[in-house]
Amino acid sequence: MSAGARVARSSEGDALELTLSGAWRLDTSPDAGRYGDDIAHHRRLLVRVAADADWDSSLPAFVTALTRTARMTDVTVDIEAPERLERLLALGAGSDDAVAGRERAPAWRLPDLRPPLRFVGQLLLAIAPARALPQLREVLRVIRQTSSRSLPIVGLVNFLVGGILAFIGAVQLRTFGAEIYVADLVGIATAREMAALITAVVLSGRLSAAFAAEIATMQGNEEIDALRTAGVDPVRYLALPRVAALLLAMPILFAAACITTLAGGLAVATGMLDIPPAAYLLQTRNAVGLDQFWIGLSKAMAFAAFLGAAGCYYGLRAERTAAAVGDATTRAVVSSMVGIICIDAVFAVVCNALGI
Repeated sequence: MSAGARVARSSEGDALELTLSGAWRLDTSPDAGRYGDDIAHHRRLLVRVAADADWDSSLPAFVTALTRTARMTDVTVDIEAPERLERLLALGAGSDDAVAGRERAPAWRLPDLRPPLRFVGQLLLAIAPARALPQLREVLRVIRQTSSRSLPIVGLVNFLVGGILAFIGAVQLRTFGAEIYVADLVGIATAREMAALITAVVLSGRLSAAFAAEIATMQGNEEIDALRTAGVDPVRYLALPRVAALLLAMPILFAAACITTLAGGLAVATGMLDIPPAAYLLQTRNAVGLDQFWIGLSKAMAFAAFLGAAGCYYGLRAERTAAAVGDATTRAVVSSMVGIICIDAVFAVVCNALGI
């Protein structure tokens, strides 16, 4: 043990008593780890701090380390110390209890749905007729970011998906000599499902993440606090224009996705199955009705509203740190992906129940 700091040990039955006295300094204090085995062999630990002990932060750290070791081995701890030291130890114990409470929180506990529901309510109130319209300049900026800048990647991905669907159908239908029905497969899957779903997945990684990162950065720079101080509602000023722009741009993106997906299927059908383009297009027109496109467009609009709201929600709830920007972006993307699949499942159940 180092000179100055003194630890007197005594044991009686299943109780271990440590008396701390002397001059405690950071560079001369003993290591609390050496008492770990001794504490584990008892059921009660009593730590006494002499009233005349001279100490700095090394003594509270030593006592705190002893307490943590005892708690890990289910040993009861009693501390007798001067009032000033007891207050310091109480602060440390409260912090440890908070951390331990978070660690013991059950992983299966359902998330609190009140904050997202409150945000949805604020968003709906912001679009009430009595309120001011969204910022037109912001809406146009987001529409440009959503439509023109997203159109190439949306078109490319959907073209490849159309080709993949045609390949899958060709392998199976060729066995029965029914290659022409590849057009039915690609057309119905595109109109009802794939165009809206693939477009939403692309936008979740591109726009929902961008919304969350942009608003979270504003949160870190205290710009949102400045808006509130000026009497401006951040939901109406930041979230509403983005959600509105995404809703306005989604029909254009959905139409482009349908065209490029059908074009991908047409390219595979003509190149691999030797189906004339005119026959493929005629078969597609006969197989796919307008009701199929309305179902797909309804899904796309629901996806757009959810993507925009999710990105803005996690951006507004971000903390004021650099790491919070990445955390908000990750949460927005993951929630968007899960939400898209859940919404798609709901549509599938409803359409099946309605027989459409």
